[in-house]
Amino acid sequence: MRYFVIAASVLAVVLATGCARPPDSTSDGSDLQTPPTRGLDFVRAELASIKEELAEEGNYKCCIRPTCNYCALGHGSCPCATDLQEGRGVCGECYGGWRMGQGTLERVNPEEVGLAASHAHEEEGEAHESDDHEHNHEHD
Repeated sequence: MRYFVIAASVLAVVLATGCARPPDSTSDGSDLQTPPTRGLDFVRAELASIKEELAEEGNYKCCIRPTCNYCALGHGSCPCATDLQEGRGVCGECYGGWRMGQGTLERVNPEEVGLAASHAHEEEGEAHESDDHEHNHEHD
């Protein structure tokens, strides 16, 4: 829960500082050079710190470099390296990372890395793979 509050705070900073569109010019008509990424350095540093702390606790085992943000922001943990080693799919960001050559696990063929049908974490319950469900449809 603590990480969710931190992630929500980081998101609030992003929205407050990075998404507001600054005016195109000052009142005297001169161009205003305000970078749209103002505040993002803080957000990136906070997120990196959170991921390091999670990794030290054994709760962040990402399979790409740079590590994914999806799992940290959405779940406060990352099981993708473990899941991949056990033959399961990974989150969308890790899946894309493997496609771009950012995978970190040896003896893993990037072409064989799958996307998790549902990316559940410990506190949310078990993941449901798409092939675990049988769909029976009766036709009239």
